[in-house]
Amino acid sequence: MRVQNTYFTHDEYATYFDKCDKLPVMYDIFATSQSFHKRVRDCKVVDSGIESDHDAVMISITITTIKYKVKAVTGAQSHGGDYSKTHRTNKCSTDLARKTT
Repeated sequence: MRVQNTYFTHDEYATYFDKCDKLPVMYDIFATSQSFHKRVRDCKVVDSGIESDHDAVMISITITTIKYKVKAVTGAQSHGGDYSKTHRTNKCSTDLARKTT
């Protein structure tokens, strides 16, 4: 696990100020797995959170799409002999069928 708040350079890291001695403390964190860490672009304390005695922490991540591999359908027999009729019911499949023809 990695605490993302500490991986990026910022002016402020405190998310809470102790009521007794007014010392800054980091109670609120984002912890991620090491494999997810490569997707994190920034993590910092922000003023735009909801009203609370704790400051909000914002994390910025990159989400990549999953590459979809089109597989050709072999044998119209598996679809009752009418390939186009079977695929008209599924818009995604119809679009994919058009791209392959």
